[in-house]
Amino acid sequence: LLLTSPLLDALNARFIVIPAEVNPGRPDLLHLSQRLATVYSDDRVRILENPGALPRAWLVHAAEQVPPGEAIPTLQSGQVDLATTAVLERAQPDLAEPTDPATDTVTVQAYAPDAIDLTARSDAPGLVVLSEVYDPDWHAYVDGDAAPVLVANHALRAVPVPAGEHTIELRYESRPLRNGLLISGITVLIVASVGIALAMRAMRR
Repeated sequence: LLLTSPLLDALNARFIVIPAEVNPGRPDLLHLSQRLATVYSDDRVRILENPGALPRAWLVHAAEQVPPGEAIPTLQSGQVDLATTAVLERAQPDLAEPTDPATDTVTVQAYAPDAIDLTARSDAPGLVVLSEVYDPDWHAYVDGDAAPVLVANHALRAVPVPAGEHTIELRYESRPLRNGLLISGITVLIVASVGIALAMRAMRR
């Protein structure tokens, strides 16, 4: 399903590795190998280049709201241009068309497994869509203030931003992880305190 879906482009999949010999039972791979150019091949694999891959993050100023569970059929229909429109399963935020879409910019300033920093600029409110899988433990901050992280295009993250230039921070903040680190820290302090107390008692003796 994914290999024939526009979601492949939205996932920033620029290069796709397939077997050198495509099994007749995989028409999706056959379709890809015929549609995309081969940039490398050997006796085991072929690497195809997907020029339609979207960037790691981009701005859209339109959204199509669909009922829960209907995002994939909408994507499969091919009627939505994901470069300009996000598919949402909830009410869309305030969006507006920019004066000149060509002046929109989104730049990834820093990228780590648990943190992504971006800057975005537009003269109209929009959605910054990331080619990153949604997880409820990811939280967003626009100019330091908490902002919602929406599920866009069935599986990706999107953050609403107002018009202007803004910094966007996404942080992985898992409550169980934070609680575990807190408990571990308290345990270390307790063990250290006990150790110091025992050492002082031994010195006094």
